[in-house]
Amino acid sequence: MQEQVTALKQKAPAGAAPPHSVLRRTLTGVGLIATFGTLLYLDHRFRNGVGIHLSGGLELEDALVKGGAIVALAGAVLVAWALYEYARVAAGLGVALSGPLLAAGGVVLFLLQWAGWLFRHGGLLIIPPWLRDPGLTALVALCGVSLAILAQRAVAGRIEKSAEAAGLAVLGLLYIAVTLGFLNAIRTSSWGLKGLMTCVAVCKVTDIGAYYAGTFLRGWQLAPVVSPNKTVAGAVGGTLAAALVGVVLSLLRGSILTPLQGLLYGLLAGPVCIVGDLAESVLKRQAAVKDTVVLDLVDGLLFGVPFSYFFFLAVQ
Repeated sequence: MQEQVTALKQKAPAGAAPPHSVLRRTLTGVGLIATFGTLLYLDHRFRNGVGIHLSGGLELEDALVKGGAIVALAGAVLVAWALYEYARVAAGLGVALSGPLLAAGGVVLFLLQWAGWLFRHGGLLIIPPWLRDPGLTALVALCGVSLAILAQRAVAGRIEKSAEAAGLAVLGLLYIAVTLGFLNAIRTSSWGLKGLMTCVAVCKVTDIGAYYAGTFLRGWQLAPVVSPNKTVAGAVGGTLAAALVGVVLSLLRGSILTPLQGLLYGLLAGPVCIVGDLAESVLKRQAAVKDTVVLDLVDGLLFGVPFSYFFFLAVQ
């Protein structure tokens, strides 16, 4: 069996993904779709008033459940995992960041943004005034992180790489926690689950379409220095796949987009997500870090989710 795989690799074009890599990517995609679909189903059930009871018969707070608690908790897990991997990237750049502390800070920032978006969209009116603006919350948190890192290093007498540590920590929180926080902005708004499904489906199908088009069509490299395996054919295939899914979703009952808007959304979101993928490749290549799990999963979303939020605002 090993000889067969080796022979197939030798016959494959330069830079082409081996067959087992394609199979692994396919199985991973199916698993992610199943997981995401389950989360959306649970969120939909909760939003429509299906009670979930804790021990003693206590029902979960409707405002939290209907305000996207399932999505917020799942997003918090993604943020924590991605930031933990980001700390490995920082280490590759010669800057030591605490993965657990960075992940914990990102989760807090992500959930605070959720609280702000939930209040802004009328879902939870008991949020204290100082947490009601998600943008201000993010800004204060980012400032706090940078000052805390500098203060800790000053007290410890650590001079080397202090500016880099503060800068990379803030970049990580901005790059991952704040951008993914726009998932909460979409989920808690009037677009709700439909907007969230549209955003995630179009962004992820860009990645899937680009992967398969690039794997089987090959052709000119898109960014040979940054990511040698990405091709122009892959970028075109990913964008066309995004446009197709955008149109298909716009035809569903209760869609938040018209077919023309769905087409335009896919044609724009596709390149945005591809740039997000390349941006992550820049960081990983500079840090000489090859394999990450969640960062590779969400790289397109990190650019695509904020873009989607503002696109939806523009066309409403």
